[in-house]
Amino acid sequence: MSLASAAQAQTAFHGQEIFDLSRRSIDLAESQLRLHQANERFGTMYSHVAITSRWAPGEFVMSDGTRLGGNLARNQILLGGGGGDTEEGLFFLGLQLDQVAGVGSPGQGEDTAENSKLFRPGGVSQFMSYLGGSFHGVQASAGMLRNEMSISDLEVNGYGTFGRAGSVRPGAPADLQTADYNPPDSLLFTLYDNHTGAFLSLAYGSQEERTATEWMGQTSYRFEHKSMGIQNVRFNLQPLQYYLPEWLGLPFASIARYDRPLAEMASQMDTDAAKRTTDIQIGADDVLEAGLRWRVLLNKADDFRVRVAELGYVEEFRAKRFGVLFGARAMTVNRGTGYEPSAEAFLKGSFMRASAEVDRRAVPSWFGAAVSYSYNAPESQTFIALPKAHVIGLQLVYGPTELARPLVPLVRAVESRKARNRSSEDD
Repeated sequence: MSLASAAQAQTAFHGQEIFDLSRRSIDLAESQLRLHQANERFGTMYSHVAITSRWAPGEFVMSDGTRLGGNLARNQILLGGGGGDTEEGLFFLGLQLDQVAGVGSPGQGEDTAENSKLFRPGGVSQFMSYLGGSFHGVQASAGMLRNEMSISDLEVNGYGTFGRAGSVRPGAPADLQTADYNPPDSLLFTLYDNHTGAFLSLAYGSQEERTATEWMGQTSYRFEHKSMGIQNVRFNLQPLQYYLPEWLGLPFASIARYDRPLAEMASQMDTDAAKRTTDIQIGADDVLEAGLRWRVLLNKADDFRVRVAELGYVEEFRAKRFGVLFGARAMTVNRGTGYEPSAEAFLKGSFMRASAEVDRRAVPSWFGAAVSYSYNAPESQTFIALPKAHVIGLQLVYGPTELARPLVPLVRAVESRKARNRSSEDD
């Protein structure tokens, strides 16, 4: 059995699960945090374009039980630029796109031609345009989030399964036959303090809840808008300078409160109404100044549980203006049914800019390309929280590679630390 065949045998894509996980995984607030951190390191925003794509082979499970081979892909695009510097005055703007899509060659056996007409998986996406600025070391941004996340975009029918012609039975209730839902557009506000590393994001828009309906032994799902309000809140703290003994590394902590249907890492799709969940995360990068990382993620829904425990390592090699970065991490993940192993690794090559644009600031990596492999990724930073998926990633960046979300989230503080050291030595 080939590697691709083995991966497909282990990963089944179910319509409602992929739809729910996709909607929860698309989180552009994380990209804004990384943008603010990069602006602080370099003292300005450089023009940049970044393209990231991740692919997971598997099988789409149809409403009639048929399995059609294909791939699930997540694609991200960043585009931005600005002028000025973060202390005296900086203006910046940009665009971001995050998409999860079904890609591949539906159909099997003699029915390939017919099946390809019956099922063509689509995708769900979120697009944001933003404006921001900085003065005296405090950055702020405001962005419009536009959603294309209806169930029909992924070819998911009213029963929450990948559709085939005639998959919704005649005579079914109207809400099953016409069930289609696109989340409302919303506003994302962010605030970042360059000196303390404190980051706050607020997403404001129409709140929602999901209900389930039983009919003829099938469960259908329906989303309804509630009142306007704060959809979710996130707070993150990680100073990019050493205020504590260096052997402790660069500690970080975050708390996120989600007003979304279900917890991100539920073991299966719940049929209850919307639930709220809180994630609390603590850890540190560059422990012992050796590129070591640890992290613990706690989840509070009905009670507290350790969702993820992680150990990671990053190493960087440089030869003049060329650099190679390697990172790997091992995790144990609890999706509600016990602990499972997870692992990720990446390799990135980059070319350094000749000098910094702002005096006494870090010199960014200017061109970069990276590849990665992940198994059973537990969080949205890598792919979507799909159990036992094998994921291959590719990233191309023009401009500072530190602006793009890494294929595996192990790069941020280590690069910053070494860039600061080089800058100090040059001075």
